[in-house]
Amino acid sequence: MRILIICLIVLFANPFAGAQWVQTSGPPGQWDVAVEAMLPFGENILAATEMNGVYLSRDHGMTWRGTYPFMASARAFVSSGDKILVGTSGQGVLRSSDNGLSWTEVNNGLPEMPRVRAFAVIGKNIFVALRYQVFFSVNDGDTWMPVNWYSETNGCSSLAVMGDSLFLGTYSGGVFLSTDYGSSWTELNSGLTDLGIHALAVSESSIFASTYNDGVFRMIFNGSSWVQVNKGLPALPVNAIVALGATIFAGTHGGGLFRSNNNGNSWTDANNGLPSSLYVFSLAVSDDEVFIGSGGFGVFVSGDNGNSWIAMQGLPCSEVHSLLTIGSDVLAGTAFYGIFKSTNSGMTWISSDTGISDAGIINSLLVKGTDFFAGTSRGFFLSQDNGDSWVNRSDGLNNSQVLSLVTSGTNLFAGTQNGVYLSSDNGGFWTEVNSGLTDHLVFTLAAIGDTIFAGTFSQGVFRSTDKGASWEEVNTGLTSLDVFSLGVAGKTIFAGIGFGGLFRSLDYGETWTQLDLGLNSPLIRAIEVSGPKIFAGGSRVLSSSNNGDTWEDVSFGLGPLFSVLSLAISGNNIFAGTDGGGVYINSTILTSVDEAVTKIDPMRIFPNPATNTIMIEVSKLSGDAHLSIFNTNGQKILDQKLVDIQTTVDINSLPVGWYVVRCRTDNFTSVGAFLKE
Repeated sequence: MRILIICLIVLFANPFAGAQWVQTSGPPGQWDVAVEAMLPFGENILAATEMNGVYLSRDHGMTWRGTYPFMASARAFVSSGDKILVGTSGQGVLRSSDNGLSWTEVNNGLPEMPRVRAFAVIGKNIFVALRYQVFFSVNDGDTWMPVNWYSETNGCSSLAVMGDSLFLGTYSGGVFLSTDYGSSWTELNSGLTDLGIHALAVSESSIFASTYNDGVFRMIFNGSSWVQVNKGLPALPVNAIVALGATIFAGTHGGGLFRSNNNGNSWTDANNGLPSSLYVFSLAVSDDEVFIGSGGFGVFVSGDNGNSWIAMQGLPCSEVHSLLTIGSDVLAGTAFYGIFKSTNSGMTWISSDTGISDAGIINSLLVKGTDFFAGTSRGFFLSQDNGDSWVNRSDGLNNSQVLSLVTSGTNLFAGTQNGVYLSSDNGGFWTEVNSGLTDHLVFTLAAIGDTIFAGTFSQGVFRSTDKGASWEEVNTGLTSLDVFSLGVAGKTIFAGIGFGGLFRSLDYGETWTQLDLGLNSPLIRAIEVSGPKIFAGGSRVLSSSNNGDTWEDVSFGLGPLFSVLSLAISGNNIFAGTDGGGVYINSTILTSVDEAVTKIDPMRIFPNPATNTIMIEVSKLSGDAHLSIFNTNGQKILDQKLVDIQTTVDINSLPVGWYVVRCRTDNFTSVGAFLKE
């Protein structure tokens, strides 16, 4: 994973302010996520996803981690020597020289916002098919040059190689063949009844073409005509096709996987261990294993030629609507995937949803003493064993969806789509407390002592000073009445209002003042407080150290395709739950040191995560330069002089966890973070 560093002038005392967020390995959850391509190599697997970028597993699918804040969907992989290229839909081609840990755009010669469809390699030539055009590179993507193919009518969908022959599949023009590296093309459509080609694959003796409407076609090597080979296949589009030795696999759009052991003459169902009606979007092979990339269920692997399949650990692409930290443990409440727990700052996650797995969306998590509470779209749940198992305690809630929870003294309040409910026995029984509440859709709750605040969908903020017996509107100064989040810092209350940004009240809600969050004020979905620091999360994460008077953007490293739905703090770690990227961690933003800093310059740390050594690379050295490494408690565990812009550091003896790196010279500081596995 690439550690990117902020390159801007800062005038605050904390050299870690704005240091980056890093995606944790979960929680898993592939709901509505399509795996468009895979690249297995050794114990490593890369997975390209629609809208969620590229994920890397270094332990054969046991854990996954996002590798780069991609701005577009990832579509295809190719490897060439020690380089890996990934093609995206709008961000072009990116290259990795460290097995997928970090990526750099390599689009020199390609058109603006290139949409990659497929790759192929012949010798030192890498071919990339864009939407309408094919390019090639002889220097691993440093520069690209067009071949003699451009067709807005036919387009490009797939590439395949047989010796020195390059096959191009198109969306509406069938298959074309080039034997001179793309200088000329010959139409190769005899026998095809469907010219919409989805995928191409080469076996030991044939080339196969999967189509949108007419299944699979086969052409024998050196042949001139295609033969339809659909015996045993369902009447569904075939999205992907791949060969493993003499066995051919065909992945369908809603019918799962099919296998042929006789060069396509007949096909049999190969869905043992797969979900029913699976959408197969991609297939890949490595040694004797076959991998399936699916729509909605992640990645599967078979080591017995497709006789049986095992689901790999889910990608960290869940929607995390709630977070709770207890000591070093983190609980993450997801949408439709239950609750997950991490005991090591997000490096691994385990399911923690016994009794609550079918609770829908986990909207709110709360702890009171040894009791854990969960507000869900299917009621209220209680755990008394650190979140390992849960019991539904929704008596009196009238089938309400619990959207928010807050405690005040011995009382527990639940905000629902049917108003506010009160329990004085930790959810044993609930009583409706809605007198004066004119909008019963309560998104968020907060408390300052005995005063309870309720944020509603269309009527703003309500306040109760009598344990919910009565409510009054307190909206003076609010410019919008759709309240999505409330947060408390001492006696100050903050409210995230629709797309109107963030408001603050210093008088228990009597009056509100809009805060200046800069341009394009984000929708604030989560507010979290740690000492003097206040964090507001939405499409960006903002931080204030002066009770909201001023704010700085501390979003660096968060996937740009994700919004923050929840925040939680544990020690010097702050966690962010996102709407499709799982949980991110920032181990540096709360760490403080004494010295002032005037400039932060670039740094690169690789590999990241790392096990034995890391390479630290800074952009320049000047004067007396020192390298320091801190743990997440702010303790300095290494300090040495820098003599070169690249320094190798032995981390073999360090405990597993997150670490902060600081390189300081006379006039600049570089800051980064890495994960020791």
